[in-house]
Amino acid sequence: MRAVPLIAVVMALAGCGGSGGDDAQAIPVGNVDPGSYKSEPFEPALRFTLDEQGWHSLFAPEDDELALEHEDGRFLAFTHATRVVDPKTGRDVPAPADLADWLRKHPALQPTHAVPISVGGASGTRIDASATQSDTDIFWYPTGPMHTNPRVRWRIVVIDSEGAPLTIVYAAPTASFDRALVQFKPLLASIEFD
Repeated sequence: MRAVPLIAVVMALAGCGGSGGDDAQAIPVGNVDPGSYKSEPFEPALRFTLDEQGWHSLFAPEDDELALEHEDGRFLAFTHATRVVDPKTGRDVPAPADLADWLRKHPALQPTHAVPISVGGASGTRIDASATQSDTDIFWYPTGPMHTNPRVRWRIVVIDSEGAPLTIVYAAPTASFDRALVQFKPLLASIEFD
């Protein structure tokens, strides 16, 4: 995981389905053209389809995160949050057993919803949140934390899974968040877990 300076950060998911098929390709570093992609080496193996130009991969896919950003400021990440930043001490600590509840109660976030959701056939919890203060660090990785700021709204989905929690994070600048949710729908609906 690399520290990601976010204009937008992450998550809302709706529906299941997707394109699947054998034509899915590995996510390249840099510009990502429309098409079907697979998560190698990220696990659990998943596939999704991008249907618009303007996306780029922030770094080579890793076993703990895939991160894409659109030229309009939207952000999408699939990540294993094994460590979080304690809001009281600012230090990294092991992720809590109930990550969705921890996010919902985070004192530096303003959650608006925490609801059950299904993504690609997997169940989970969706949390909508905005930072109440500048540059709030949430998830921690050896290469740096994932953070947001008050100009960004997040939608985070915590998928029920064995082992490290799988989170799907998507975000957009606050001013364009509602439009971004509509733009994210086809991509999110295309997610399939192999």
